[in-house]
Amino acid sequence: MSDNFVIKVRLASGELVSLQVPSENTPISEVKRRLAEHTQLPVQRMRLLFNSSILADDQNLESY
Repeated sequence: MSDNFVIKVRLASGELVSLQVPSENTPISEVKRRLAEHTQLPVQRMRLLFNSSILADDQNLESY
């Protein structure tokens, strides 16, 4: 598929953050790490949701 694409994450505060990730095979744990770099939020306190489901750290973006 494509390399380097952008995903958008809406924070609980309503702020929209754009993150560039290398591929759809990027693990959710890596997405959280990159998000932590942008927001200073601790990875351990993050819960990412997609279609009302919590994303598992050991899955990749493509699985959702």
